[in-house]
Amino acid sequence: MKPEKPALGISKSSSWGDAAAFTVECSCTDPDHAVGLWIEVSTEEDIHDEIEVTFYARTTLKFWRGFRERLSDAWAILRGAESVRSHSMLLKKQAALNLSAAIVTTIEELENRG
Repeated sequence: MKPEKPALGISKSSSWGDAAAFTVECSCTDPDHAVGLWIEVSTEEDIHDEIEVTFYARTTLKFWRGFRERLSDAWAILRGAESVRSHSMLLKKQAALNLSAAIVTTIEELENRG
């Protein structure tokens, strides 16, 4: 298996100087499961070998929980309690390979700009 172009499951949204943004689609095709991906190469001299990779996932409170439980969660967060959310997505093997290749390619492209 080799990375594809155009890549299954991943598309480049935009690029700015030392950063690039992508959208990674879940193979279930639900647009609410898509994840935003931000890759940034550090331009600071003292952090020259660092890459920032940020995933933006949309999470929600469980809809089957009652109003009282959701209000309790909100109150706990306001008092400083930790709120843990997770997001899973399904990727076909080819899409996972394309994602890793996109990260590597983007890092190389962004480093060559500087």
